[in-house]
Amino acid sequence: IAKIILHNPPDARGFVRLPLCPAEKPLPAWSYYDEGPGSPTWVENAAVEVHIKYPNAQAMAVRFTPLCFATSCLSLFETPVLFQDIETT
Repeated sequence: IAKIILHNPPDARGFVRLPLCPAEKPLPAWSYYDEGPGSPTWVENAAVEVHIKYPNAQAMAVRFTPLCFATSCLSLFETPVLFQDIETT
């Protein structure tokens, strides 16, 4: 299970503020229908970039897009995502 890397600590209520995906980062080819102007549930500037780090020290940025459940059979909206721990930078 990966750790989530946070650039800002959680607030007093435990909520974290995640950075928006950079505008210059292109959409992956497989998400052409779930995100972008062609998707009926597309919300501009809604996707966030979550930085994660695996036990083998490999780190990567993962894109999370809300509302994908309306155009896909898989839903991050309904699926809890668990992380091993939090690492702050």
